[in-house]
Amino acid sequence: MAKAFEKEASGLIKTYKIKNIIVTGPPFRVPYYITRLKTRFPGLNIISDLRDMWLNGKVYCLDGLPGKVLEYEAGMEVYAVRNSGYLTFPDENITLDFKDRYSAVKNADKFI
Repeated sequence: MAKAFEKEASGLIKTYKIKNIIVTGPPFRVPYYITRLKTRFPGLNIISDLRDMWLNGKVYCLDGLPGKVLEYEAGMEVYAVRNSGYLTFPDENITLDFKDRYSAVKNADKFI
């Protein structure tokens, strides 16, 4: 599914000369897959609108996931955060959660 998604999205980006993408999650794999497109389109500006806390385990029962699955989810979150041009959140608590866990982007203009 991820390969088909990337192929379709790549075609649309080329055809319509897309420079900016706004992506919303959950589902959180969508921001991950969109940010992966930066490897093919390095100038792509991605705004990830993360509507819930990803890894806190309270919303999507992630606290019961096996360690390897949780590690994989954490890797996707890190990748999406690092490769998004901007991050938006609908709630101050979510913003604070991400800022606390990603101190490297705390003072950046990445959070809007």
